Amino acid sequence: MKGLREVAVYLGLDLGTDGPSWVALCQDTNDVLGVGEGPKFPKDVCEHDPVIWGESVVAAMQKLHKNLAATGLKIGEVGRMVLTGMMHGEVLIGPDGKALGSARLWNHPGNVAEGLELTKLFGVKVPTRMTAARFLWTARNQTEK
Repeated sequence: MKGLREVAVYLGLDLGTDGPSWVALCQDTNDVLGVGEGPKFPKDVCEHDPVIWGESVVAAMQKLHKNLAATGLKIGEVGRMVLTGMMHGEVLIGPDGKALGSARLWNHPGNVAEGLELTKLFGVKVPTRMTAARFLWTARNQTEK
């Protein structure tokens, strides 16, 4: 990246159901300087391997760097960073910091019974896609690793 001009940026990362996307904004003007998208995740998938998420985020950042370099820029100081992601998902992490299994996404079809059970218990609707219902299902059904 020889000869590239460093710019102070704000970075945003969206880890959505379709895949990760980075955006770099100029700190001075809030103009979009560049974007980088990672590999698309398969459609209609209800579980992902969290390791693939990490690899996809890195690939998206590499594309952001490449796209910035094409305009003569590179990331300098990062003033702020924001992360957004899939709602109502579940990634269980063990004491070693590693995922205990697949990440169950918002669209996972399980835990209907748990949603109904929690709705009755709390006296308010607990949608089946809510993390509380998903976690209750997992606590009852996921095998130990």
